[in-house]
Amino acid sequence: MANNYAQYAAHLSIPEGVEDRCKEVIENTLKEREEQGEWVNVGQYRVDGNGVLFQDDGESFNAEDVAAVVEALFEEFDLEEPFICTYAFTCDKARPGEFGGGGFMVRKDKPTEWVDAYSHLQEIADKDKENI
Repeated sequence: MANNYAQYAAHLSIPEGVEDRCKEVIENTLKEREEQGEWVNVGQYRVDGNGVLFQDDGESFNAEDVAAVVEALFEEFDLEEPFICTYAFTCDKARPGEFGGGGFMVRKDKPTEWVDAYSHLQEIADKDKENI
């Protein structure tokens, strides 16, 4: 049996003195997603005077949940600096197709941008086929 993992760590800067409100926004966003019937997992997070540190729980996380939380924080605190999160998909056995990764970027007043390694490379391969 092989075990698959999704791993990440990312930091979001927030204004000083809003730590309690930040925690409320995170919890409310996750609760709303759960009420919509979503499987919710941001892994772990810590809010302190340095911002919010997000990371996986050692096994998995849902990138869409992290993005939803960060988008809510951008809206709540009118954040300016882009938030960039990259992640890895790994497996404890060397099996084709079990590795990869991607990332997303949240910016003020712009849609969240997503990229994943496989799709990006597949697009390049498809363009190569068109040029043959």
